[in-house]
Amino acid sequence: LYRSVVLALQTSQLRRQAVRLLLLGSILVSITALLQFFNVGSTRALIRTVINTIALDGIRHNAGLPRATGIMENWHSLGGYMLVIILLCTALLLDRNQRVMSRRSLSIVLAFAVLAITVALTLGPIIGAIAGSIGLGAITGRSRKVIGWLAIGALVMVVVLGPFLGARLDQQFRTQVGQASGSTGPSFLPQTVKYRIEVWRGQYLPVVASNLLTGYGPKLPPYVNWRFTEMLYLTLLLRGGVPLLAIYAGLMFAGWSLAKWLASRASSGDRCTAYVVLILILLLIPMNLINPYFTNTG
Repeated sequence: LYRSVVLALQTSQLRRQAVRLLLLGSILVSITALLQFFNVGSTRALIRTVINTIALDGIRHNAGLPRATGIMENWHSLGGYMLVIILLCTALLLDRNQRVMSRRSLSIVLAFAVLAITVALTLGPIIGAIAGSIGLGAITGRSRKVIGWLAIGALVMVVVLGPFLGARLDQQFRTQVGQASGSTGPSFLPQTVKYRIEVWRGQYLPVVASNLLTGYGPKLPPYVNWRFTEMLYLTLLLRGGVPLLAIYAGLMFAGWSLAKWLASRASSGDRCTAYVVLILILLLIPMNLINPYFTNTG
């Protein structure tokens, strides 16, 4: 996919068209997530039939609290995808000279994306979108405007989806839930993070420690009960050891260097993309600690 983009989109005009299609296409993804979350018609059953998703299982495993996946595999994938859309919309809205889309169209795409990332009820991408938007505001010197947008958006989300957000926070931090899941640890950590720590300690770290140079391989060890590593860095160490982790670090450094170079030299639209890449690379450092977004969302 990367090589296709590099070879096909060799002019600023083509890249603007590609970004425009990317943003417009995200509206459909957002709509499917919203229809699924609010259980409109037979949306949930249809998505489960067409796509290999945990949409219906997620409702049962989350004590009746629905979490949207849309047409993605899981809610982390939906959240990671919407994170990119939100940051791209924000960067373009902050650039008065961009010619990708009108401000009204960008606002519509952004509104749908914000709703979709919220109904996924995954805190990592939501926090990432907030921090990334503030970062874009700082880069462009328009922090006050971004903070104003965030305040308005937060108010709307509380009014529209407040009960669901409250239930999710209660589920994550309530002591009874943590005890029921068997997870222990500091009270300030979400219960899902506590559970991850237990899985890492008991199942994955011993395997990684004994296979640091080459990794265990692409398959999971037979004695691992939880088949999700829940962390990119463990995934890379498990599959290819320290060399694969070093390759990933090199890729991120190369992406950062190129984006930084483009941010100071490129035209308006390409500069916005470069800003988003810079912010994303920074956000992924902590986000990949709680889910392998780089390999999961792609």
